[in-house]
Amino acid sequence: MLVQLLLGSAITLISLTGAALLWWVLNEALLLMEPWLRRPPTPAKSLIVIFMAVLATMAMMTLGVWLWAIVFAQMLIFSSLEEAVYYSLVAYTTLGLGDVVVPQEQRLLGGDDRRERLSDVWSYDSDVDRHSAPRTQGATQFARLTGEPTSAPMLMSI
Repeated sequence: MLVQLLLGSAITLISLTGAALLWWVLNEALLLMEPWLRRPPTPAKSLIVIFMAVLATMAMMTLGVWLWAIVFAQMLIFSSLEEAVYYSLVAYTTLGLGDVVVPQEQRLLGGDDRRERLSDVWSYDSDVDRHSAPRTQGATQFARLTGEPTSAPMLMSI
C-alpha cells in the first residue's frame, strides 16, 4: 500500500511539474503579447488568447494521461498500452465506465490518477483570470442582470 501511495504521489508530482512548466510558458507568451493585447479589442485577440489557453490545457491533460498510461503499462497492470491509455482517459474524465478497472491490489493508483486530473483542471482558472482584460461598463451591467459574478473574466472583451 505504501509503495502505491509513494508511486502515485511521484507520478502526480511529475505531471504537476510538467503542467506548471506549460503554464509558465503560456504566461511568458502572454506577457510578451501584453502591449498588443492592451490595444483596442478585436475578435482576433480573443481567439488567439483562448486558443493558447485551450492548447496549453490540452497539452497538460495529454501529458498526464500518457504518463499514467505508461506507468500502468510498465507495471503490467493492463494487457496493452492501448488499454492503459483508455483507462487513464476514462479516469481523467471521471466517467468511471467500469469496463476496464485496475486490479484490486493496485486500486490506490487508480484513485491517484483521478485526483490528479481534478487538481489539473482547478489550476486552469487562476492563470487565465490574471490575463483577462478588465470588464467594460456594459459587461459589468450584463453580469449584474444575469447574476454572473462581477469578478469573473470576460475574455471576449480582450
